[in-house]
Amino acid sequence: MHDRGPPRTDDLRTAAANALAEIEEITVLAPGLEVGITAGSKEIHDMPVILRTLVDELEDSGLKPFVFVAMVATVM
Repeated sequence: MHDRGPPRTDDLRTAAANALAEIEEITVLAPGLEVGITAGSKEIHDMPVILRTLVDELEDSGLKPFVFVAMVATVM
């Protein structure tokens, strides 16, 4: 398998917002609903920008997002 590295974009905030907009289920969530955003750190380029964008977009939709750590430990 060939590793292509992180996807390239000139505008990461727009790319993240567009990806979120493609999730149709978000449109049926009631305003004021708490929505969890999982955040692992493994090999995700510019994680803070992506998370900030998701929080901003969800808040703009009337939701109450929160971020929590969700990482899987590898045991050898």
